[in-house]
This record gives sequence, C-alpha cells and structure tokens, in this order.
Amino acid sequence: RITVTSDMMADGTFTTNWPTATLGSVCFDARPYDSWDQRVVGDDDTNEPPSFLDSTISDIFFWQGRLGFLSEDNIILSEAGNADNFFRTTQLSVPDNDRIDVASTENQGKSLRYAVPLDERLMVFSDDTQIVLTSNGILSPSTVEAPVASNYEGLKNAPPIVFGKSVLFPYKNHGYVG
Repeated sequence: RITVTSDMMADGTFTTNWPTATLGSVCFDARPYDSWDQRVVGDDDTNEPPSFLDSTISDIFFWQGRLGFLSEDNIILSEAGNADNFFRTTQLSVPDNDRIDVASTENQGKSLRYAVPLDERLMVFSDDTQIVLTSNGILSPSTVEAPVASNYEGLKNAPPIVFGKSVLFPYKNHGYVG
C-alpha cells in the first residue's frame, strides 16, 4: 500500500519510499513518475483534487483506457486516453472522457480492496461487499454507477481472480470457506 500526499502531486512527481522488493524470483524497483498532469482549470473548490491524495491506495488497475485506483471507499479513474490526468479538463461542461472519482453509495464507507476488470464491467471488492462499476452507455462521469452486486464476507488476503468469463473470489459462509 502507498499513501499519496498533496505534496507529491504539487510538484508533478508521484514518489514512493519503497526499497527494492523481491517477490519469489522477481525483483522490481518503484521509481518516481514525473509526468502527472497538473490542474489547468479551477481550484480546490471547483476542480477538486483526486480523492486518493493523502489517502491509502489499495489497488491499481487499467480499464477501458483509464488508469484506476481504489482508495478507501472511492474508485478513481483517469481521463480516458490520458492516464496522467486526474483533474477535470473544463469548468463549462463535463466531457465523457473526463476523470471519474466515485464512491459506492451502498457500501457504507467500507474500504475497497481489489478491482478486477472483466469485459465491460469492473468488479470491485471490499471485505464483505462486491460492487460492479457500470454505466448507461459510454463510461463517463455522468453515466457511471457503482451499485452493490452481492454481500459475501471475503477473505482479506486472498484477491479475486479472473477465470474465463467469471471472477472467482474466496468467501466465508457459516464457518465454511467457498
């Protein structure tokens, strides 16, 4: 997990203090990314910063031409076709390709843990709720919805996986695991 602060975004860099990590036989370095787009219209009141600022990011994904983050109870998607931009591009309208920053209205503030892109849907998982990010037509800030699809108590350290055209996730059920 990483926490992104407003200072990290203010100077155009998204930095981490991760050491080199080893996972099995694969090593990787986390390095600064210095190409984040800055806000070009509005201010903190009229064009709010993305909700992942000063919050913990629990998952990172790419879906429908957008870079996405899960942070607390929010799903944040970049501008379509521009993974570097998490700000609105105009104050006069809300274009379909603008960034999306939405919380599930039915998840009652529970932190989201995992996002699994599956065709035209994005399955999002909290500890005991499964959400399907959808839209009426093209995915846009005006059409996006995040309703609860089911309520199963998942296993916190076991992420869901895509299996063909399905998503499998472990869950608890009256003392059993399914």
